[in-house]
Amino acid sequence: HAAARLLRSFGGVAEVATRDGTLIIRSRACPLAVLTSENAAACKVLEGFLEKHIAARVTICCNLKEEPQCCFEVRS
Repeated sequence: HAAARLLRSFGGVAEVATRDGTLIIRSRACPLAVLTSENAAACKVLEGFLEKHIAARVTICCNLKEEPQCCFEVRS
């Protein structure tokens, strides 16, 4: 849940769920929407930052459409 707290510190409203043994962190509003609407690389940067912060494998599953939403899968 440290990753969810980290996303919240950036302004996201993160929710945590589990699916098939994988932790899913979603935020209905992307705190980096201004950047991600132009370049999805911002999601990759946040993915790497989360991996370092929580020492686990993180994969992005973000929605980059009209209203960007963060989504990260965390595997231990």
